[in-house]
Amino acid sequence: MVPTAWGYAFGDCLTQQLGPLWPAEQWPSKHNLAAHDPSKTLAMAGVGACVGAPLSLALYAQMDALMPGAGILLAAGKFTLDQLVGCVVWQAAYMAISEPYRRTFVQFVQDKQQQQQPQAALAVAC
Repeated sequence: MVPTAWGYAFGDCLTQQLGPLWPAEQWPSKHNLAAHDPSKTLAMAGVGACVGAPLSLALYAQMDALMPGAGILLAAGKFTLDQLVGCVVWQAAYMAISEPYRRTFVQFVQDKQQQQQPQAALAVAC
């Protein structure tokens, strides 16, 4: 539980300080330790401890029951599935507690949709 909580808290620190990987306006604490919001870091640690860790343990127990064994490929597959599920949980939690992160994600999705609309119209016209 503790390593997962630390992982979620560390991820929050990175996200608050580095911001999104794509250009975004008004990211609150990009490279500014003074603007770091410790309440968000604590909230993410709580999500890691109360949701992330139990979910990962249950997922791994289920995978172990369905796919017993410890071969390198099987272990790599289990690890990959664990990371994918963990990523979804982390992203959902962060969007729930961070308005700037949510706003940036929505803007990113809208920009992608706008880029695809001319391509779709062109495909229909042909």
